[in-house]
Amino acid sequence: MARSALAEAFDHHAWANRTLLAALAALDPARRDVSLLGTYGTVIATFEHLVSGDGFYLATLGEPEEGDADTGDVHDRLGALAELVERHARAWERVLATLGEDPDRVVTDVDEAGWRRDASVGLRCAQALQHGTEHRAQILTALTFHGLAAPDLSVWAYGDATGRVLETPPS
Repeated sequence: MARSALAEAFDHHAWANRTLLAALAALDPARRDVSLLGTYGTVIATFEHLVSGDGFYLATLGEPEEGDADTGDVHDRLGALAELVERHARAWERVLATLGEDPDRVVTDVDEAGWRRDASVGLRCAQALQHGTEHRAQILTALTFHGLAAPDLSVWAYGDATGRVLETPPS
Protein backbone atom coordinates (compact mmCIF):
# COMPACT_ATOMS: atom_id res chain seq x y z
CA MET A 1 0.00 0.00 0.00
CA ALA A 2 1.33 3.43 -0.95
CA ARG A 3 1.92 6.08 1.70
CA SER A 4 -0.76 8.71 1.99
CA ALA A 5 -0.37 12.45 1.56
CA LEU A 6 -1.42 12.74 5.19
CA ALA A 7 1.61 10.64 6.18
CA GLU A 8 3.84 13.23 4.50
CA ALA A 9 2.09 16.00 6.43
CA PHE A 10 2.74 14.21 9.73
CA ASP A 11 6.35 13.54 8.71
CA HIS A 12 6.72 17.31 8.32
CA HIS A 13 5.03 17.80 11.70
CA ALA A 14 7.55 15.49 13.40
CA TRP A 15 10.51 17.02 11.52
CA ALA A 16 9.41 20.55 12.48
CA ASN A 17 9.08 19.50 16.13
CA ARG A 18 12.55 17.92 16.10
CA THR A 19 14.09 20.91 14.34
CA LEU A 20 12.50 23.43 16.69
CA LEU A 21 13.45 21.43 19.77
CA ALA A 22 17.08 21.33 18.57
CA ALA A 23 16.99 25.13 18.16
CA LEU A 24 15.52 25.57 21.64
CA ALA A 25 18.14 23.24 23.13
CA ALA A 26 20.89 25.35 21.54
CA LEU A 27 19.60 28.53 23.21
CA ASP A 28 21.01 29.95 26.39
CA PRO A 29 18.65 28.48 29.02
CA ALA A 30 17.41 31.94 30.08
CA ARG A 31 16.29 32.59 26.50
CA ARG A 32 13.92 29.61 26.59
CA ASP A 33 11.74 31.64 28.92
CA VAL A 34 11.09 34.50 26.48
CA SER A 35 7.50 35.08 25.52
CA LEU A 36 5.38 37.52 23.58
CA LEU A 37 1.97 38.97 24.31
CA GLY A 38 -0.68 37.15 22.31
CA THR A 39 1.13 33.81 22.28
CA TYR A 40 0.61 30.76 24.49
CA GLY A 41 3.42 31.51 26.96
CA THR A 42 7.18 31.12 27.17
CA VAL A 43 8.74 29.35 24.21
CA ILE A 44 9.53 26.25 26.29
CA ALA A 45 6.04 26.18 27.87
CA THR A 46 4.51 26.56 24.42
CA PHE A 47 6.59 23.68 23.08
CA GLU A 48 5.63 21.52 26.06
CA HIS A 49 1.96 22.36 25.37
CA LEU A 50 2.38 21.44 21.70
CA VAL A 51 3.87 18.05 22.61
CA SER A 52 1.25 17.47 25.30
CA GLY A 53 -1.44 18.24 22.72
CA ASP A 54 -0.03 15.61 20.40
CA GLY A 55 -0.23 13.11 23.24
CA PHE A 56 -3.88 14.03 23.82
CA TYR A 57 -4.82 13.73 20.14
CA LEU A 58 -3.04 10.39 19.91
CA ALA A 59 -4.80 9.14 23.05
CA THR A 60 -8.20 9.99 21.54
CA LEU A 61 -7.21 7.90 18.51
CA GLY A 62 -6.31 4.85 20.58
CA GLU A 63 -2.62 5.49 21.23
CA PRO A 64 -1.92 5.65 24.98
CA GLU A 65 -0.35 8.83 26.34
CA GLU A 66 3.29 8.25 27.12
CA GLY A 67 5.01 10.23 29.82
CA ASP A 68 5.29 13.86 30.73
CA ALA A 69 8.08 16.29 29.92
CA ASP A 70 7.76 18.18 33.20
CA THR A 71 10.69 16.60 35.04
CA GLY A 72 11.86 19.82 36.69
CA ASP A 73 15.38 20.49 35.43
CA VAL A 74 15.25 22.15 32.00
CA HIS A 75 17.94 19.85 30.58
CA ASP A 76 15.95 16.81 31.71
CA ARG A 77 12.77 18.40 30.30
CA LEU A 78 14.42 18.86 26.90
CA GLY A 79 15.49 15.23 26.91
CA ALA A 80 12.00 14.11 27.92
CA LEU A 81 10.50 16.30 25.20
CA ALA A 82 12.84 14.79 22.61
CA GLU A 83 11.75 11.30 23.66
CA LEU A 84 8.08 12.26 23.45
CA VAL A 85 8.51 13.85 20.01
CA GLU A 86 10.02 10.56 18.76
CA ARG A 87 7.33 8.42 20.43
CA HIS A 88 4.62 10.61 18.96
CA ALA A 89 6.15 10.40 15.48
CA ARG A 90 6.02 6.60 15.66
CA ALA A 91 2.50 6.69 17.11
CA TRP A 92 1.26 8.93 14.27
CA GLU A 93 2.68 6.40 11.81
CA ARG A 94 0.66 3.66 13.50
CA VAL A 95 -2.52 5.77 13.55
CA LEU A 96 -2.13 6.76 9.90
CA ALA A 97 -1.60 3.13 8.89
CA THR A 98 -5.15 2.40 10.05
CA LEU A 99 -6.83 5.62 8.79
CA GLY A 100 -7.65 4.16 5.41
CA GLU A 101 -10.06 1.82 7.15
CA ASP A 102 -12.49 4.61 8.06
CA PRO A 103 -11.31 8.24 8.29
CA ASP A 104 -14.91 9.33 9.00
CA ARG A 105 -15.13 7.16 12.12
CA VAL A 106 -16.30 9.35 14.99
CA VAL A 107 -14.31 9.32 18.20
CA THR A 108 -15.58 10.76 21.48
CA ASP A 109 -13.55 12.43 24.21
CA VAL A 110 -14.60 14.20 27.39
CA ASP A 111 -12.42 16.95 28.82
CA GLU A 112 -11.67 17.74 32.47
CA ALA A 113 -14.67 20.09 32.71
CA GLY A 114 -17.02 17.43 31.38
CA TRP A 115 -17.41 18.74 27.83
CA ARG A 116 -18.00 15.90 25.39
CA ARG A 117 -16.57 16.12 21.88
CA ASP A 118 -17.57 13.83 19.02
CA ALA A 119 -15.30 14.30 15.99
CA SER A 120 -14.06 12.20 13.09
CA VAL A 121 -10.59 10.73 12.98
CA GLY A 122 -9.82 12.91 9.95
CA LEU A 123 -10.85 16.07 11.76
CA ARG A 124 -8.74 15.12 14.77
CA CYS A 125 -5.71 14.66 12.50
CA ALA A 126 -6.34 18.08 10.94
CA GLN A 127 -6.57 19.58 14.45
CA ALA A 128 -3.28 17.98 15.49
CA LEU A 129 -1.48 19.42 12.47
CA GLN A 130 -3.06 22.86 12.88
CA HIS A 131 -2.29 22.89 16.63
CA GLY A 132 1.36 22.09 15.99
CA THR A 133 1.70 24.67 13.23
CA GLU A 134 0.02 27.38 15.30
CA HIS A 135 2.21 26.92 18.36
CA ARG A 136 5.45 26.49 16.39
CA ALA A 137 4.63 29.80 14.67
CA GLN A 138 4.09 31.44 18.08
CA ILE A 139 7.48 30.18 19.23
CA LEU A 140 9.19 31.43 16.07
CA THR A 141 7.50 34.82 16.44
CA ALA A 142 8.63 35.13 20.06
CA LEU A 143 12.19 34.13 19.18
CA THR A 144 12.51 36.59 16.30
CA PHE A 145 10.84 39.38 18.30
CA HIS A 146 13.56 38.96 20.93
CA GLY A 147 16.30 38.94 18.27
CA LEU A 148 16.98 35.22 18.52
CA ALA A 149 17.62 32.92 15.60
CA ALA A 150 14.60 30.90 14.50
CA PRO A 151 14.82 27.86 12.23
CA ASP A 152 12.94 27.67 8.95
CA LEU A 153 10.19 25.13 9.62
CA SER A 154 8.39 25.52 6.31
CA VAL A 155 7.31 22.55 4.28
CA TRP A 156 9.82 23.60 1.62
CA ALA A 157 12.64 23.57 4.20
CA TYR A 158 11.48 20.09 5.26
CA GLY A 159 11.46 18.96 1.63
CA ASP A 160 14.95 20.34 1.12
CA ALA A 161 16.28 18.78 4.35
CA THR A 162 14.82 15.37 3.52
CA GLY A 163 15.46 15.34 -0.22
CA ARG A 164 11.71 15.45 -0.95
CA VAL A 165 11.98 18.56 -3.11
CA LEU A 166 14.50 19.59 -5.72
CA GLU A 167 14.68 23.26 -6.57
CA THR A 168 16.41 24.35 -9.74
CA PRO A 169 17.25 28.02 -10.19
CA PRO A 170 16.30 29.73 -13.44
CA SER A 171 18.90 29.48 -16.17
